[in-house]
Amino acid sequence: MAEQRRKFPGLDELADNPELAASLTKVQCALLLAPGEKVHATICVRARCLMGPQRATGESGKVSSDRESGSAVTDRWLTPDEAAEITRQSRAAIYRLARRWPFAKRVSRKRLLVSQAGLNKWLAALR
Repeated sequence: MAEQRRKFPGLDELADNPELAASLTKVQCALLLAPGEKVHATICVRARCLMGPQRATGESGKVSSDRESGSAVTDRWLTPDEAAEITRQSRAAIYRLARRWPFAKRVSRKRLLVSQAGLNKWLAALR
């Protein structure tokens, strides 16, 4: 029992001597990671608050410059349904086309976003 309660290195000790991590058990690793995960989640929530509600939901993206007019344009991220409506394609077609589009990004396995500026340039090139 006393062996189980043996003191293990803290984060500062591990930062100074990374080789100590080799002796950690699975439970000790979890105990060391838990506070870090909590801090990470807290910082992520704060960052989303600082970015504003539109960026937090992925509806707005980076600010890019419009070369033709020289003005700054805010790029908006579209859902596949919105992109399908603009292009008059099916939702399935958007997912197929997105594999080749550099202006489409997979946020997760089931979530796709399409840059409105990129989509508009692609549509203009088709005309």
